Amino acid sequence: DRSRFEPVVLLSTDGPLVGRIRSLDIPVQIDSNIPIFPVYANGQIKGMVRLLRALLMYPKGFKTFCKHCRRIAPDAVYLNSSAQLFLPWPAKKSGVKKVVFHNREHWEPKGLLKVKLIMRKWIISRFVDDVFSITKCGAKAIGFPDKSTVVRDWPSFDDETEFDVREKLGLAPDVFLILLSGGFIPIKGTRDMLQA
Repeated sequence: DRSRFEPVVLLSTDGPLVGRIRSLDIPVQIDSNIPIFPVYANGQIKGMVRLLRALLMYPKGFKTFCKHCRRIAPDAVYLNSSAQLFLPWPAKKSGVKKVVFHNREHWEPKGLLKVKLIMRKWIISRFVDDVFSITKCGAKAIGFPDKSTVVRDWPSFDDETEFDVREKLGLAPDVFLILLSGGFIPIKGTRDMLQA
């Protein structure tokens, strides 16, 4: 709704999403120096190495995101993933008045990696104005009831449009088919389901 806001999308990598967003006449900017918070990890050692590497690169990414925020001068920054948890601080530092965090992931690091939970709590408590969660359990898990609102990232529960996946994929009705909704990141469970 362009009568309410004029969107600008900033992404860290190029891919199919860029073309799709641009086809909606929304400007997209790509900058690989935007810092990414390492949400998922395969094992304690690899996870800590990824986190330490991300922290070492953070000052450069912090400056990069500050520059984008100062140049664009947005009224609000909307972050749609926990991978963007490094961005609220530089957004606020650069003068952005409202930072909204969309809590989609329900991750619970183990062992040493629990430091990520401390980091998440510190960032959200100081630099995020509103937290949107797609489920009640997500809102409860993130732990900011005063900032949290439960929203849905689909248009309506009432939509009963039928979509024939088999027809779309060109598969006969007797072909065995399992639909898996996640990627291969272990925490999502897709790989476990396939192995089962």
